[in-house]
Amino acid sequence: TASSNVDEKKTTKDFKNSGIIPELMGRMSKVIQLNRLGEKEFVQILKESEISPLKLTKEFYDSLGVEVVYTDSFISDIASIAIKKDIGARGLSTCCNDIIETI
Repeated sequence: TASSNVDEKKTTKDFKNSGIIPELMGRMSKVIQLNRLGEKEFVQILKESEISPLKLTKEFYDSLGVEVVYTDSFISDIASIAIKKDIGARGLSTCCNDIIETI
């Protein structure tokens, strides 16, 4: 069953009730509960990750001789959009690209 409480531990029964077949559950050795990312975590990913979409975009423009500078406010805004869209870390690239394309 779906739950909005991220602190609640999920059980095998919860996954079965969500439609995952027992044969598949038997092949999973561990179930890891993930928590939603907050603004702090998104900002950290955008600033520090080696594969940050902002770093990759900056490297691309640097290779063209164009200087790109991201303000803390811009990075916080992207983090806020990611939270509102509930996209997770993997969706940051799409979010960043959508914003940068409009500039």
